[in-house]
Amino acid sequence: MDYPTTKMADSPDSKQSPKQQDRDRGGRYLHKSMNDDNNKEVQQISLIKDSISRLHSSILPQLRDQIRMLSEALDPEDLVGDPHSKLEFIMEVQSDLDRTLDQLVPATHIAFSRPRNPRSEQTNDCNLGECKSYRLDCAENCLSPYLRWQFAALCRSAGRLINRLNLSTHTNDGEPDLSPLRECVLQKASRSSHRIDSAICWFIQPELTLIQTQWGKFQCSINCGPEELLKMTKPNEHQSDSKPRYEPFIKLGESALPLLKLSNLFFNKLSVQAMNVKRLPHFTTMSSYQLYILHDLALKIGSEVWKLTRALEGAKVHEELIYGKQLKEAIQTLKTDFQAGLNVIILFCVPIIPDTHTQNYYRDWLATWNTLLSLAISNLLNACGFFFEPESLDAIGRR
Repeated sequence: MDYPTTKMADSPDSKQSPKQQDRDRGGRYLHKSMNDDNNKEVQQISLIKDSISRLHSSILPQLRDQIRMLSEALDPEDLVGDPHSKLEFIMEVQSDLDRTLDQLVPATHIAFSRPRNPRSEQTNDCNLGECKSYRLDCAENCLSPYLRWQFAALCRSAGRLINRLNLSTHTNDGEPDLSPLRECVLQKASRSSHRIDSAICWFIQPELTLIQTQWGKFQCSINCGPEELLKMTKPNEHQSDSKPRYEPFIKLGESALPLLKLSNLFFNKLSVQAMNVKRLPHFTTMSSYQLYILHDLALKIGSEVWKLTRALEGAKVHEELIYGKQLKEAIQTLKTDFQAGLNVIILFCVPIIPDTHTQNYYRDWLATWNTLLSLAISNLLNACGFFFEPESLDAIGRR
């Protein structure tokens, strides 16, 4: 009977050259190292998730409530009427604040422990959910350093208010009126609470809601574009009827109006109210890099709409070639930014709409909108002939 043996002749390496054996050992070492790195990554993500949960569910709400209680307790009339009990209560709130801050510091240190890479490099966190760089970086921006500044300013204002009421052993600083100090306390408390609420939103809201909320901050400037353009193209009420209107500008303004209206329509159509008929997934498969493309879209388009209307205004007044160059740059940048955002929306946002019929509707709508955008840009470029050098028109038309 044959028995198993541990002789080297039976090992896989026995018939390999020493060089090949070294390669295999190196491969096994690298494989083990990669497994160790993966385990560390999993552990780090788990710690980050735990810290995020503690921050938005417990620590930050406690901090917000304690700041509110402190600001309410610093009412001058109440302090003067019952200084002993009010100061005791303020000291209790201060102790609670100290304990909360002792929890806040390590929790934020862990939650924001991943290194901040340039946005263009944030392409490999598609499946990290609440731990994506996009979400964490924006939440951190709410808390640090602005919250620290507002909270420190609140404490200074509180100290000055108590001192002004002669309720401390410090020399009175001579403030002529309590109203500015009281207003300052309320203002700093409000700003601190706003920062905390914003950070909580970044931790808990769905990705697309965060983006749509960001768009809302800049939609006003985009919506005003058509209105401003209409004002520019209307005849001046002080202008003599016998004086001919500047016809090239009138044509230019009329050609720019569809582009500005389409820009407005895009964000209105994809706003929170328009899209969130059914609950969308909390997380998408977009990387932070792609999320930032959408995050910045309304800001960028609003900036180009502003540049475009200013260039049109300059063309109306001065009739100079330089404003044609500004128009060209604004049109091209607007086209490029819209195309980048549109690609991300079609690839990642439309497919996660639960209803297939609604998916098809938005897909068709975006295709039609894109066709109209291209047509509006083409018509505007044709109307720009008076302001552009011929070679400039040819160059942008080919892009």
